[in-house]
Amino acid sequence: MGLKQYQKIIISMSLIVVSVFADNLPNQTIVDEVQGYKYIDISKTDINRAYCENGEFTQLIFSSEKEIDIQKNGKNAFIKLIPINKTQGDEILSTTINTFAREAYLTCDNKMFSLILVPKDIPAQTIILKTVIDEKRVEKNKEIEVVNDYQTTVSELIKSVYKEITPEGFDLEFIDKPKVQFYELSLIEFKKYVGSTFIIDELIIKANQDVSLNEKMFLPYLQNPLAISLENHKLTKDSTTRLFVVANANPMSNYVQNSSKYSNAIELIQQQKQKEVKDNSKKYLSDEVIDFAKEQLSKEQIENVLKNFNSEE
Repeated sequence: MGLKQYQKIIISMSLIVVSVFADNLPNQTIVDEVQGYKYIDISKTDINRAYCENGEFTQLIFSSEKEIDIQKNGKNAFIKLIPINKTQGDEILSTTINTFAREAYLTCDNKMFSLILVPKDIPAQTIILKTVIDEKRVEKNKEIEVVNDYQTTVSELIKSVYKEITPEGFDLEFIDKPKVQFYELSLIEFKKYVGSTFIIDELIIKANQDVSLNEKMFLPYLQNPLAISLENHKLTKDSTTRLFVVANANPMSNYVQNSSKYSNAIELIQQQKQKEVKDNSKKYLSDEVIDFAKEQLSKEQIENVLKNFNSEE
């Protein structure tokens, strides 16, 4: 994604499809304070920099046997992969930098970050390590959700997780397990951000062949989504992209229910039924109504609605 991208929000009934833009700098990765390992792409040939945002580096743990060197200087740490020379006598025949991943454990602001560094043919990278400094982040998150309108709140949440920043007041869980397998692609549950009002799921889509994607094609495999955002819409074979899904942490929350024009799919179906009966329509339900209902209710609820509808006819 380029630096100058525009935010596009498409609202269809109560489902929001969000395309967010990335305003972080190129060649930069922000790592929030989390449990578990974080995979980071680094330059294979250039010197990479890690930056401790809220403190200084106090300890660096890595294995020099894995052909890596890391040096610290206050808030900065510099990461360099060590090349291997193939020699014959005093003559260097070739120089190789191996591309296997390296583990590094960096203590920043008295918090240890566990990193898996993946060498790539890319320019030098900057890794920003962020620690939590506001103990009242949960209360602040609740205030943000109340003050902001629904659409703005959801958009800001997706923008944060897109940049791999855990929103204030949210807890991050690593899942990393397959969800659905198709011939064309695989859908993997990767992360879950749990807040007091919303839950954000981050899924990884891996293409088994060249494929074009859109947000709504994943709706049957998501549980009551409120908003979805797809990072890339076209994938080549073996490439990946991310899918972000915002759901309601409390399905009965009036905050979400009152934010849509039609808060109850059953009510909408009943309205459509009355219209079709009045018009002596031979069809039971329009495709638009059925699609909307599927976005809002579980399979069992939909079946009950249709069953009651047909029995009355």
